[in-house]
Amino acid sequence: MSNISKVQTLKELIGKGESQFNQEIAFLYRRKKEYKEVTYHKLHDDINGFGTYLYELGIKEKKVAVIGENSYEWLVGFFSVANSSNIIVPIDKELDAVTIYELIQKSNCSVVLYTKSYKNKIRRLMELNDSIIEEYICLNHMDEYVVTGEQQIQQGKTEFLLEEVKPDDDAAIYFTSGTTGKAKGVLLSHRNLCEDMYGAAQRIQPQKSIFLILPLNHTFALTASVLCVLIGGKEIYICSGIKSFFRDLQELKPSGLVVVPLFVENIYKTILNKITEDGKQKSYKLLCKFNGLLLKCGIDRRKKLFHTIVDSLGGKLDFIVCGGAPINAVLIEEFSKWGIDIYNGYGITECSPIISVNSQEENRLGSVGKPLEGVKVRIDSPDEAGRGEICISGQTVMREYYKESEQTAQTIIDGWYHTGDIGYLDEEGYLFVTGRIKNLIILANGENITPELLEDKIKTYRLVDEVIVYGKDDKIVAEIYPDIEYAKMHQIKDIEEDLNEFITKLNKSLPTYQRIKSVVIREEEFEKNTNRKIIRKY
Repeated sequence: MSNISKVQTLKELIGKGESQFNQEIAFLYRRKKEYKEVTYHKLHDDINGFGTYLYELGIKEKKVAVIGENSYEWLVGFFSVANSSNIIVPIDKELDAVTIYELIQKSNCSVVLYTKSYKNKIRRLMELNDSIIEEYICLNHMDEYVVTGEQQIQQGKTEFLLEEVKPDDDAAIYFTSGTTGKAKGVLLSHRNLCEDMYGAAQRIQPQKSIFLILPLNHTFALTASVLCVLIGGKEIYICSGIKSFFRDLQELKPSGLVVVPLFVENIYKTILNKITEDGKQKSYKLLCKFNGLLLKCGIDRRKKLFHTIVDSLGGKLDFIVCGGAPINAVLIEEFSKWGIDIYNGYGITECSPIISVNSQEENRLGSVGKPLEGVKVRIDSPDEAGRGEICISGQTVMREYYKESEQTAQTIIDGWYHTGDIGYLDEEGYLFVTGRIKNLIILANGENITPELLEDKIKTYRLVDEVIVYGKDDKIVAEIYPDIEYAKMHQIKDIEEDLNEFITKLNKSLPTYQRIKSVVIREEEFEKNTNRKIIRKY
């Protein structure tokens, strides 16, 4: 990309944004009933203003927690802290106050930035406080802080502006989501984040804008939805919240979307349910066939043929970057019919986080793309099929797990980070992720079963909403949460019988040792972490 040049620190990123893109829009967000625009110039000035305000409060060389919903103020807080002698610690707003306090203790935070939506949790933190937390700052008063900071700059208070930030300085501590075990603090440097940002931005850049919906306390949201966009001088639209998702999509009309698979699944189900409600299933199928014939003739009319669907997503959406968990290949094929490409990627917090991603130029169905520039991937102890543990080295790999030297030594061996994921590289360098080592089902006959591969097959059935496959008493069990709305629409009276018939048919296509012996029907959704990943308890 001609307008993308490498930076070594987040402070350099903000400075280059101000000089290169100045009056172009950096952020657009809804405040009450109107949208507000923020230019790259204003972003730069707001960060300097708030950063100076913090410095004049004596907040230097400290660890600063930030707790709150996605907002422009959250991001100003993030950059103001990271671009100084301080370290930012984004904390999951959905956690209970006691757990938040434990993470604050674990990361040695002495300052908390928060939004007023979570003031009750902050009150509880204050009750728990044993003098660890010195300062609480509500981000909803950001305008006042910035004005104060700007006045201080005019008075000659320029310490924050002149603070030298080096590439190997620590920028952030991001806590892992903790789907298996306790969350660990991942210490990331400016170099880690900037190398990952540059590599990912080389693969994917929106024509105009990216829609920010994933919570910013996860590195995937920060790197893919914010950093990669800022380095290219494009616009970031901040979604008002899950309930406003479709409304904001239609009003803001982004060209790109960064999400986890669950969002894609929900969008797909919403669209199909609308087609069913309107009684247009037959016409939709005919349209799909006609579209297929046109594509075979080299004629692309997808967005015109499916304009109703495309318009429901804003009308300008060209691509979706999907990561955080495996995505069903069927969804990629379905969205492609409408003229919306899904680029599946793979990452992990400890690697800043993006390791690989597909792109318009290089997109292989079923893979998570080729590794980013500067990211080395090795398959450790591969089996006959070339599958083994995925190991990563390069400048994007974390420095350490904060205050956990033993855990760090167990995962970073001879410069290679051991992900705990199973996968393989094909002859052309595309990476395929097939499962987690911890999730492997090992049967008494010695066969190793990757449950994720079976789950992908089961999820192709429309009656299945969520599924987890696990081993119990030397048998393979599929626990399914059915799509109740789909069952009602299609008048499926006996859901259990229907699902058992599907599993029976599926088993006939599977090797004997992979066949599912038991089906458990759930009445409630699986428990999930705040990044909407199912928490495995088996």
